[in-house]
Amino acid sequence: MTDEDKYTEFYKRLFSSNLSSVTNNERPLIAHYTTLNTFEKIIENNEIWFSHPYYMNDRMEFRLGMETIHPLLFENPAFRDIFREESEYKVFDKYLNDYWKYFFTTNTTHEMRDVYIFCLSQHDPNCDKHGKLSMWRGYGGAGNGVAIVFDLSKIKYVENSPLVIEKVDYTSKEECEEKCNNKIKEFLGHLKEMNFSSEGLYYPAFSLIQWAIKISLYIKHDGFSEEKEWRISYIKQGFNQDKDKPLESMLSYHITDGGIQPKFKFKISPVKNITPDDLSLSKIIHSIIIGPAISSGLSRDMIERMLIKHKETKLIDKIQVSDIPFRPTS
Repeated sequence: MTDEDKYTEFYKRLFSSNLSSVTNNERPLIAHYTTLNTFEKIIENNEIWFSHPYYMNDRMEFRLGMETIHPLLFENPAFRDIFREESEYKVFDKYLNDYWKYFFTTNTTHEMRDVYIFCLSQHDPNCDKHGKLSMWRGYGGAGNGVAIVFDLSKIKYVENSPLVIEKVDYTSKEECEEKCNNKIKEFLGHLKEMNFSSEGLYYPAFSLIQWAIKISLYIKHDGFSEEKEWRISYIKQGFNQDKDKPLESMLSYHITDGGIQPKFKFKISPVKNITPDDLSLSKIIHSIIIGPAISSGLSRDMIERMLIKHKETKLIDKIQVSDIPFRPTS
């Protein structure tokens, strides 16, 4: 078996079980709470914008994973012990450091390169038919926006797609450290068994950094657990890369009052070997809930007018109005 063949097997083993309990059969409704302006852009341009983790509402949540994992990788004597020769360990350690610096460090600041997420909240059609009040307050324009509810059962699983849909694992720092420690022990067992050549040690080092990135993207402090968050992620340099690079043209930017931000502007249309071949807004949207602060028949009519203008008439019957008695304070 070549080092490249070992890498494929090694990567599959490393990612066969995740921190979250997601399975391919778990396909709930998930809602994206946003402002009216953003909703119109989604409809008008037929695209959703993924954000860089450092431009989320609380960029510190990503650091929970980074700060937990870093000492486990670089201050762990078990890594040295797994190698027969000191020279092999030094080669592996150099690759590990180089990949960490590449993905996590630019000059003296931590800024991951081309890693993006799109955040949603699990939606119970019985309990959340008017949306979640906390989500309206935090993400839905203080009740002045909309919740776009997507139906994951309408999105066929595509094996090895670089677009990954999973739910967030809520955990304390101590629990996160324990889980990560257990995973690293598993990693070391696979590494010993696979017996990579010295020249091929960059494969497992790359896999381990990819795992670190993924864990950091999908864990969050347990104080946020009521959000029941799911995320869709895209990592440009991930193991499951879009080899023909159809997604790279979607890497873009957005200029705000606070500066310029990286964005991944994903067109909601079929992409071979990456998305289902029948992907469309009208197919995957379950409902559109108008926020409680603007809930009125007139608002509903205007959303309908918007959909007609942008030729998304199939979505008109999916419009709902939240009647939560909530009005934001001025």
